Amino acid sequence: MKFNGVGVTALSAAVPRTIIDNYKYTQYFPEDQVKEVVDKVGIFQRRFADADTCSSDLCFAAAEKLIADNNIDRNEIDLLIFISQTPDYRMPATSVLLQNRLGLPNSTIAFDINLGCSAFMYGLSVAFSMMSTGNLRKALILDGETRSKVYSPKDRRSAFLFGDGGVAALVEKDDKFGESFFSLNSDGSRGDLIKINGGGYRNPSSIETLKERVVDEYGNIRSDEQGYMNGGD
Repeated sequence: MKFNGVGVTALSAAVPRTIIDNYKYTQYFPEDQVKEVVDKVGIFQRRFADADTCSSDLCFAAAEKLIADNNIDRNEIDLLIFISQTPDYRMPATSVLLQNRLGLPNSTIAFDINLGCSAFMYGLSVAFSMMSTGNLRKALILDGETRSKVYSPKDRRSAFLFGDGGVAALVEKDDKFGESFFSLNSDGSRGDLIKINGGGYRNPSSIETLKERVVDEYGNIRSDEQGYMNGGD
């Protein structure tokens, strides 16, 4: 995909106040095992949201700062894309709630995208495409996660990797940006390598999906409603 004259004109981010020192994240694992994992993955600190903070709250804070710092007229934001795999609700879409919370006009296009690692690039490509083909003035991309809520602290394979945060990006048309290129790809055959197996509509929530259990020979523990990742593959 190739675009011309569209780009990111402002960025802002928000993270929770609570800092997790990975070397001290030893509630369920011996210190020597923790040090081995942290040294290997190279993630020394993370941020964790509290129980009442969702990804939308972090994105809202980032968006408010972006709007204030850049003196943006909210009435000129014609598109809002919220990207997350930890939304506020199954329905309604979190983007629509953020449109209202941010005081954007009802004429604003708002929708959610459900993606993980590739989320921001996919959202950026959608915004670039819509900005290129329509008469939109400004687009707001909000990308946030509260991964600490969905991974088991008792599963060593994922317990030290994920944190929480939100980002806001403003996309506009401007000839100074020149050409942009996107190469977007998919491989659904690897869908089992990073997954939350329970709690959706294929495997609805039940007593069994919420039950913690030992999942491998290393003694890692999680429920079917907590995420897992086969990082090596």
